[in-house]
Amino acid sequence: MLSQDWKISLEVVKNVLVLSCSSMCYCGCFIPLRTYLCILPEIGNISSVLFSLLYAVSAGSALMNGLFLPKIPYKLVLAPAYAMAALLIFSISFFQYSIIIPACILLGLSQGLLWGAPDTYIIEAANRYVRGSPKSKDCCIQRFLCIYYAFTYTGWALGFLLEFGLGVESGKNYTQYPLVMVNSEKRGCHYTSASSFSLATFLVSRKSDYLAPLGWHVLPLCLAWIASAIALVLLFLDQSDFFPSNVYNTATRWRFYSILQTFRYKCIFRKVMLFFYTGFSEAFLMADVVEAYIACTTSISVTGYVLFSYSLVSALFSIFLMLTVTHLSKATFIWLGLSCHIGGLLVLRIWNPTDEDLAIFYVITITWSVGQTIWQILGQKILYETLQERWQFSFTIYHSVRALGMSIGFLIKPFGFMEYKIYSTCAILVISFLLFVFHELGSKRETSDNTIRFIEVIDERH
Repeated sequence: MLSQDWKISLEVVKNVLVLSCSSMCYCGCFIPLRTYLCILPEIGNISSVLFSLLYAVSAGSALMNGLFLPKIPYKLVLAPAYAMAALLIFSISFFQYSIIIPACILLGLSQGLLWGAPDTYIIEAANRYVRGSPKSKDCCIQRFLCIYYAFTYTGWALGFLLEFGLGVESGKNYTQYPLVMVNSEKRGCHYTSASSFSLATFLVSRKSDYLAPLGWHVLPLCLAWIASAIALVLLFLDQSDFFPSNVYNTATRWRFYSILQTFRYKCIFRKVMLFFYTGFSEAFLMADVVEAYIACTTSISVTGYVLFSYSLVSALFSIFLMLTVTHLSKATFIWLGLSCHIGGLLVLRIWNPTDEDLAIFYVITITWSVGQTIWQILGQKILYETLQERWQFSFTIYHSVRALGMSIGFLIKPFGFMEYKIYSTCAILVISFLLFVFHELGSKRETSDNTIRFIEVIDERH
């Protein structure tokens, strides 16, 4: 019996590592490519609108996580999603609207399920195989999630290091000069990229006159990342025969209705803005901040090094959270995340970047990465603890709301000055934090009242 349990444990660990490595390969291709396209001088604004469409579709498809994931083999979820990413890469190499828009929609439809597959597997494995108290199961889930995010952010780091180092556009080498050329008085919070973009023209145009944005040596690198992810899933991922939960035995329409009803709970509604901000701030950093502060003053290779440091710190801090999250209070990390992002926004508001401020680039991105990692990992942990009896819906809500935030973050990129976007990001952060604090205070007050009632009942009995 012991040897059988040991074999099962090894199988779970192997599958978690396969899921983590495949996510590393996928993110190593897609995340740097997304940032690279959003800051290109000619197609950056159009690319941000296309990614907004992709994440809007992903927000809708993420609602299907709690409906279909346990009934579909993970290979049939992950491999087609990675194949859709390869299709999007091919469409980007031609950059024709008739090809790239359907590719964005197809990837969005599969990406929602792609996000939920690792979460579903990790929690199902912990509930099925981990023996002991609920606290030990929660610790196991948290460690597996931190391992998954550490590998994922490692893929970010490797992708930024390789793809930005090889980045070219239309045969012109931008590795030695700033990718975004602007006047000194239009940098920083006064930067705007809306002058060359018209949403009406984009909506009515049937074809694109832009040259292919991917160089001949960047395209094979991206496809190699995707091919590695598909190979890992098809060759090494085992489909475990979990017992289906009772929630999946009901009709599909009632399960979907239950997911929507979950948003009505006060404990969920007060946390939704925190997840929305997590997605919005990621899009804000990767699209707006990189263009207005980094790419307009440094070369694309230096931009890649800065974003490499951002991703590497996120990976290391994920490991740090894995080791300390059970020993320190949530409030400590929440306040740390708030301080990192508020400080970063203040610096962005008052600082006008120059090519001599390279150290400040690293300080801002590293500080922002610490706060972003806290919001992402702790946000999932908090939501899971709130909906432990209906955990299938917790990650569905998280990924859907976060994708909606990313969609809006990419959508506003072509419009307005950077100053207004900083104010908007700060307002969303403050509102989400206040709602979360009100919820925590209400929960502590309710717990205290229940404890007092319990003590009074005991005293009456004696």
